Amino acid sequence: MTRFWVVPVLLARMAFASAETVVRLSIYPPEAELSGEHARQSMLVMAHLENGVERDVTAEATYKSDPPGVLRVSSEGAVAVRDGASRVTASYGGRSAEARFTVTHLDSRRPVSFLSDIAPILTQLGCTGSNCHGSVRGKSGLKLSLFGARPDLDYEAIVRADHGRRVNLAHPDESLVLAKPTMKIPHGGGLRFRPDSEQFDLIRRWIASGTTYDNGGPKLDSIQVYPDQQILVGSNAKQRLIVTGRFSDGAFADLTNHVRYSSNDDSTASVDDRGVVTGKRPGETAIMIRVQGRTTVARI
Repeated sequence: MTRFWVVPVLLARMAFASAETVVRLSIYPPEAELSGEHARQSMLVMAHLENGVERDVTAEATYKSDPPGVLRVSSEGAVAVRDGASRVTASYGGRSAEARFTVTHLDSRRPVSFLSDIAPILTQLGCTGSNCHGSVRGKSGLKLSLFGARPDLDYEAIVRADHGRRVNLAHPDESLVLAKPTMKIPHGGGLRFRPDSEQFDLIRRWIASGTTYDNGGPKLDSIQVYPDQQILVGSNAKQRLIVTGRFSDGAFADLTNHVRYSSNDDSTASVDDRGVVTGKRPGETAIMIRVQGRTTVARI
């Protein structure tokens, strides 16, 4: 299991008493394949310091890709622009690290998948949580499986229950599953995404295509988080998590932006919806990571 520790500020001051000297820089993942429309890959850049401390410098590093034009690279990750191979270089503190990415089939517009696209959105946004529609009795008439463990039942609840009133095949934009999360009509869970968001676009395209259930494709077998252990030195120290899914056909995919993160103790360390952990005070807690009934843990 991943273990993270939040070390007191006093120790942080001792660790950084001298000028920060970067001995080595590393980038994760060191290689990846980006395939299909809107392909992207989250990245993590770590600085290994002379005093033995490892620090997440993803947000502070500078990036370039060679040859240019294959990827658009920033601290938010690599976004595919055209097919090809590219070497990504991250630089910080006088050191650099490289990763090699390959982009394929960028022009192939695959159908939106309920299992791969829609079900993860429900978990990521907290809709399948125990305090929302994933509770024992559901909420406001909609009952989803806890943390998306049964996507087949979630599909039935969204598409067929209550005479199919939650989706509007003739006018997708008027579907309840879009109108409520965007607060076009009152929603007890508040604003979950905006009309110009990727989540809205995926759900709308799925409805417009006929709300099919793709039960014959690859299934998510497991998820893993990186790094598997880390020390957070000082208050407000940050650590980005990268989550990778392994599927039944042997393929891997970046799920960092498609999972639900939660901290068991926000007073020790909190985590945002992008998987960035922030240390608050000395102690230990667990970051839970969930999607499609799969769970992994990072201990903070």
